[in-house]
Amino acid sequence: MNKLFVKNKFNLLLCGLLFTLMGFLIACQKEESTTQNSKEEISALVQQSTNQIGSTDEIREVRSVFAKALAKAMTNSDFRLYIHGKMEQRFFSDYELLFIAEQNTYIQALGQTLLQVLAANSDNIHDYDYFKNIPNIDPMLSISMPEADNWDVTTWDVGFLPKVAAVTEGDTECPIYDESANSAQHPVSDDPSEHTIVVSSAETFYLINSNGFGVNGVHIDDNMPSKPSNCTPYVNTLNSSNSYNVDDKIFHLVSHNALIAAYSSCPIPTTITDPPIATPPDNCSICPRRCETEDELLVDFKINNWGVFKNIKNQFNETRFVFHGDWVSVRRDVFSGSTGSNTLKFVSLTQSKSSLLNCSGTCQGKFISANFRLWTDWKEDEIGSPYKIDWAEVDAGETTTSISIPIAAGFLIGGNTTGGTVTGGVTTSVGVTVGVSRTGEKIVLLGNQNVFFCDPLLMPNNTGSITFRCN
Repeated sequence: MNKLFVKNKFNLLLCGLLFTLMGFLIACQKEESTTQNSKEEISALVQQSTNQIGSTDEIREVRSVFAKALAKAMTNSDFRLYIHGKMEQRFFSDYELLFIAEQNTYIQALGQTLLQVLAANSDNIHDYDYFKNIPNIDPMLSISMPEADNWDVTTWDVGFLPKVAAVTEGDTECPIYDESANSAQHPVSDDPSEHTIVVSSAETFYLINSNGFGVNGVHIDDNMPSKPSNCTPYVNTLNSSNSYNVDDKIFHLVSHNALIAAYSSCPIPTTITDPPIATPPDNCSICPRRCETEDELLVDFKINNWGVFKNIKNQFNETRFVFHGDWVSVRRDVFSGSTGSNTLKFVSLTQSKSSLLNCSGTCQGKFISANFRLWTDWKEDEIGSPYKIDWAEVDAGETTTSISIPIAAGFLIGGNTTGGTVTGGVTTSVGVTVGVSRTGEKIVLLGNQNVFFCDPLLMPNNTGSITFRCN
C-alpha cells in the first residue's frame, strides 16, 4: 500500500477525532454556559420578585438622566412656574411630586405632559420610552425643594434658574446639574449655597401591594406602630387609594399619615389581670398613679433644640421626619408569677422643620401630640417600675437594624396604701435585655429614658435629644 496514502488516511482519522472532540467540548461548554445563564436568570427573577425596583446603580443612572432633563427644562419660565407651584404645595402640606403619579399631568402653559417635557429636554439616547419606563426602575422617584438653613421655596424668585441635584440613598455625595448638563459633586450632608431642586426618593408615601409589601420588599408593618396580629388596617386604605403598575404588578400609593390613622384604629389589646393594689387614698401627692385608673399613654414628645434637628437632618434633601418610640417594659403574670419583656412601637406622623421647632428666638422644640396607648392602668404588680421609651428618627428604607436595651424593673406584690404611702407587701426586681428592631435608612438614635411608677404625671422625661411626657 502507498505509504503516502496510509499517512494521509491516518491524518484524516486524526482530524476526524479532533473535530469530534472539539464538538463535544463546545457542546459541553454551551451546556455549562446555558446552565449558568439559567442560574443568573433565576437569581435575577428572585431579586426582582423581592425588591421589584432597579439596582442602586440603575437608580443612580435614572436620577442622573432625569435631573439633567429637568435642569434643561427649567430654562422655560412657564415650566419654572409650574414647578414653583408644586414646590410651594409641598412646603405647606405633605404633598409630594411623585413621577409615577404625575408623569401624565398636562401642563396647560406648555401644551405637554410632564413626561413629554422631560423627554423633549433629554439627550438623543434617552427618549420618551426611556422616561415612560422610569417607574419600573425607580418607582418612588420624586421632585422636591429642600428647606435649607438660609433658603427654601418661599424665598425662591421664579426668575432665578435653579440647579438640580440627583440624590441616591446611601451616597455621601451627589451631582448637581446646571441647564447645560454640567455637574459638580456636592456632599449630601451640606446644604447647597443656592436654591436647588432635588430628584430623590419620596419621603411621605409608600407603594404597597395588596399583601402589604412595598416595592422595596419591606412589609408596611415594619414602618408602622404596633398592632394586634389579626388586624390588617392597611386594607381599607389601599381600597381608597390610587393604584399603579410597576413591572407588571399592581401597587397602591398611600401616604404615611393615612396609614398611621388606619393603624390607630387597631388599639393594642391588654388584659387587666388584677385589681388595683388598694382603694385610692384621699391624699395622692406622693404617688399619683396609685390614685388614677386611666390607660397609660405616651402623651407627647419634642426634640430639644436646633442641635438635635441638625443631627436628624442628615441629608440636605430631607424635609420630613418620622420618629419611632419603642416602649420597653417588664411584665409579670400575677397568677403564675413568671416575668417577661413587653414591647410596643410608637410611630409619629410626618413632621417638618416648622412643626418641630419654634425659632422666634433661639430655636427650641415644640411638643407634638402622640396620644399613644401603652397599656391599661399601670398596676405595679403587673408592669414593673420603671419602663423605658427608646427613641430614633427613621427614614423609610429596607435595612433592619437591631439594638439591645437592658432594663431592670421592680414589682410591688401585695400591701396597703394609706395617704399615698404603701405599707406591707413584697418588692421583687427583675432584669432583662430586650431586643428592638427598626427598618429604615440613616437611622438616628436619640436615646432612652426611664419612667418610674411614682413619677409625677406628665413629668418631662429627657433623653438628651428628646423630651417626652406620659400620663
